[in-house]
Amino acid sequence: MLKENRKYFAAANTYNGFVSYFSDIFKPDEYERIYVIKGGPGTGKSSLMRNIVSCFNDKAEEIQEIYCSSDPNSLDGIIIKNKGKKVAIIDGTAPHEKDTVYPGVIDEIIYLGENWDSRFLLGQKETILSINKGKAEAYRTAYSYLSQAGKAAEFIKDVHYTKFNKLKAKNKAEELFSSINCSGKGKITPRLLSSFGKYGNYNLTFKSDKLISLSNNTFCSNIILNCFSEYLISKGYSFYRFLHVLSPSDTDAIFIKEAKTIITKNDIPDIASEEYFNLTPYDFERMKCAYTIHDMALEEAKRWFNIASDLHFRLEELYSSAMDFTKNNDILLKKSEEIRTILDL
Repeated sequence: MLKENRKYFAAANTYNGFVSYFSDIFKPDEYERIYVIKGGPGTGKSSLMRNIVSCFNDKAEEIQEIYCSSDPNSLDGIIIKNKGKKVAIIDGTAPHEKDTVYPGVIDEIIYLGENWDSRFLLGQKETILSINKGKAEAYRTAYSYLSQAGKAAEFIKDVHYTKFNKLKAKNKAEELFSSINCSGKGKITPRLLSSFGKYGNYNLTFKSDKLISLSNNTFCSNIILNCFSEYLISKGYSFYRFLHVLSPSDTDAIFIKEAKTIITKNDIPDIASEEYFNLTPYDFERMKCAYTIHDMALEEAKRWFNIASDLHFRLEELYSSAMDFTKNNDILLKKSEEIRTILDL
């Protein structure tokens, strides 16, 4: 039976633009096979991956589902593990374009464009070009607003850092982690549990046996979690570091797999984050306008990501109309059988 199913993001829309971690996660020499799916929007890339997950849900030891940062309803990739072997299937189209490194040996292209009606698409050429242009402009506008939000966030963080009691936070880290059994392998695994796009902040759930929670104040909690992360690194512990979606240099949560413990933000906190900062009324007055700019800019970014998403959906409708999905099913059957053989299932 399935032992583990992890869900996360491998890319993010950040204050500094689009950031992808595909090259870190999908290193060819760590896999028996990497299938790279090519094809336009609406050609069934995400559906093909979902169907393959269904084929192996009750067979593989571990499945990782990697979701699209702009549309959490779609998959960007999957990883299937069994008996120490790994197979990945990923979306190889923009914005995280991926080509083969070891073609025919590890990497293989699955081109769904072979299954569409090219004459139909040529007849829609002007419409497709126009929609793509509008979509690109909407994304540029969204990233411009994210950049403005980022500048405001930097100011807010700077004010907090000047009043942060780092010694108190370090002492808290020693208190928390001295009783937790962590290995000294020193492996830090970065992961994203959140995305920012048309839904604003979108969070995936993450289960663990033990939860240690900080009060849900983003700027305060991220700074404390950064401090906790630095402490674990200094001790050489292995852990998962969940990145802040808009600011990947910041820590949103920490998961220590061996101790089955996650440290994150929650509305019912064990740790009051605000108690680690000596902020004065004057500091809050300084940050007041920055908070307003930050929140308004994020709302506008969300609105423009939504516009881009609507345009992308129109492209999906056009490409879907041109597809012969029965040929996708043939690919599903063939690749599923290959994966069974590779993973000894």
